[in-house]
Amino acid sequence: MEKRKWMLKWIKTKGFKYSLVLIVILAAISLFAVFSWFRGSLSESILSTNYSFLEEATNQQAITIQTKLSGQWEQLTLYARIFENIPMADYAAVKEALNVTYGFGEFKRISVANDVGYVVNNDNTASGNILKQEYFKQAMEGKFSISSSPDVDEDGEEIFVLSIPIYQKEIVSGALLGTFNKASLQSLISEEVFGGNGTFYVVDSNGKIILTAKDGKIPENVDNFLEYMRRARIKNKTLEELANEIHQNKKGNMEYTIGNMERMAYYQTIPINDWVLVSVISKDFILQQSQEIGYLVAGLLIVIMLIVVFLMGYTFVVLHQRTKEMQNNESLQYRAERDSLTGLYNKIALEEHVTQKLTEIKEETESAFALYIIDLDNFKQVNDTLGHAFGDKVLCDAADCINRIFSMQDVLGRIGGDEFIALKDMANVPLKEREELIRKRAVLLCEDFCRTYMSQNTSIKVSASVGVALYGVHGTTFHDLYRNADKALYEAKNRGRNNCVIFHR
Repeated sequence: MEKRKWMLKWIKTKGFKYSLVLIVILAAISLFAVFSWFRGSLSESILSTNYSFLEEATNQQAITIQTKLSGQWEQLTLYARIFENIPMADYAAVKEALNVTYGFGEFKRISVANDVGYVVNNDNTASGNILKQEYFKQAMEGKFSISSSPDVDEDGEEIFVLSIPIYQKEIVSGALLGTFNKASLQSLISEEVFGGNGTFYVVDSNGKIILTAKDGKIPENVDNFLEYMRRARIKNKTLEELANEIHQNKKGNMEYTIGNMERMAYYQTIPINDWVLVSVISKDFILQQSQEIGYLVAGLLIVIMLIVVFLMGYTFVVLHQRTKEMQNNESLQYRAERDSLTGLYNKIALEEHVTQKLTEIKEETESAFALYIIDLDNFKQVNDTLGHAFGDKVLCDAADCINRIFSMQDVLGRIGGDEFIALKDMANVPLKEREELIRKRAVLLCEDFCRTYMSQNTSIKVSASVGVALYGVHGTTFHDLYRNADKALYEAKNRGRNNCVIFHR
């Protein structure tokens, strides 16, 4: 019974209410933390899965392109047998043999080049000399090859040229060339990867874009992938590392940002002309998947969250009135202590706070505090000549200057008119350095607040005169320090104003 009475009594106390608030907050934080962890883990899992899928899609696309070209080379190999016993110098025989290939396969044109690069086409035309073309050189070395980038033929169409060697008695005597439109190779590049949210680029080892799925160019109208990457912020590697990996035909992946768009990319080599296939997908599309799943999970937690919100609302209602009263008291206290124009302490509050600071010190350490009196020179002339509105601005400028020079640990106030006071706390400054630092602050005040104010062709120079008294040396109470700092200020005025003086007996 006694235990029950004690519990009921405790429930009526503020401690119970605060405990209830704490429990509600901890429950809400825990739910949010679990949900955040789940979403983070889910995003990482989806990113990892999509990287794997992106790698697989890139591999499949590379196989598709390679298979297509391998089929074309096999077809050319069959045609090449026709020319095994035909002398390359016999133009008529070569031309007649070429007629057999006309209209077959997917090639737009099939041509024969002799060992010095002169070309005869199966449409009874000649294409000049290709002696300097790399694909011809490769064929004459006994290798299958394809032109490294699209050419433009007589019809104005972009084409690729496949080449294979023509052997006669086991000696390469020429090259058989197959020409096909770029569009037929471009059609192999899927435009539906990740539901149309991704695309592929075929680039060479220097980053030049050979093929794309859409219009032959990336959106920003750049024809070199590495140049395009200079505009991007790459997350997991440098541009130099990316360039080296592509140049060396290495596999890799990366995340990068263009403008506000985040993207993921995977790249791998196609064993043709050192080409590299780059697949790119919008990261937003992937993150959207995790968001959709996250929303489903959020739906399961919504009831619990509503309960938490309800309990927090209840707690807020209970504590709102008390908080409001405290805020009102703080606001009243602030208005009672502050100067309405500058926001610094007024005279009464300043004296109270300075006195409190001085009484809190454990021992009478020399120069533990410095009391500054700052008086504005020519302020009365500003009021009389430029008006009181201008005078208010000068006072606010002076307050800003004082706030900049002193710290939050110092006590700053305006005690009336154009006179300000600052109590500098020197407790954390080594004893030997205190007086020099105090002097530097006074000089800085004079230098910082030396300004000229103008209105309607009238200018008035306003400066500051500063008097300083040191705690323990010139007094230990507010009134002692104020009296001696005021004498130092009077001396600063006598020295011509815009001056600072530390009191001396």
